[in-house]
Amino acid sequence: MNGRFLDLHSHILPGVDDGAATMAETLGMLKTACEEGVKTIVATPHYLPGRHNKKAEDIRRIYEEVCVQAQKAAPELTVLCGNEIYFNESAVKDVKEKKALTLADTDYVLIEFSVMSEPRRFFHAVRVFAEAGYRPVLAHAERYAELYKKEDTIRELVGAGAYIQINAQSFAGGILDRHAAYCRKLLERGLVHFIGSDCHNLTDRKPQMKTPLDTLKKSAYTRQIEKIMSVNRDCFLHNQFIQEKG
Repeated sequence: MNGRFLDLHSHILPGVDDGAATMAETLGMLKTACEEGVKTIVATPHYLPGRHNKKAEDIRRIYEEVCVQAQKAAPELTVLCGNEIYFNESAVKDVKEKKALTLADTDYVLIEFSVMSEPRRFFHAVRVFAEAGYRPVLAHAERYAELYKKEDTIRELVGAGAYIQINAQSFAGGILDRHAAYCRKLLERGLVHFIGSDCHNLTDRKPQMKTPLDTLKKSAYTRQIEKIMSVNRDCFLHNQFIQEKG
């Protein structure tokens, strides 16, 4: 694959969560992202409603500092900003009050859940965010026990207004890797709308996109990735709905 990837989910801002610890690590991650064919990366530090979080204005200040440094270290890379928001009943309120950030100031919102959340919680979150005028993106949807190998449930969530984000590394695996096989099936059937590295560092959670996605040789997979990285990317960047959602 030629690259030009959109990485929708990353933890590259220094010193704000469990991601990059320093500006030097941030810049190293951005350089690696460039090498992996990433052209646009969204910084999505964790936000836990009701907990102690970096204020939105502090996140934006740090993000702006990163953008200045990135112009020198990785000038071909566009860095955007948002949050990965843990869902609870005050999450929508915090977004409305701009305590938590949407993705790149669009109506798209990246939300995560407990890995053991019940299906009704996913549907509830999608409903309340959609009713408030947002476009909920389920972060690393492959991780949730109640969605794993539940294609019908995922299709229903998409029909209710959800977008599905899968981590790039989850597609990589041999023929006996059932987890990777399931993620590839979702991709082939058009039930993946965004891909992210979910990178946190330069060791065990690197900003890799091309490396894992290059393992996908089947034409049906590559066609879907091309759509995600062109049509879906442009819809996101222009704050438009993705018309064909699977």
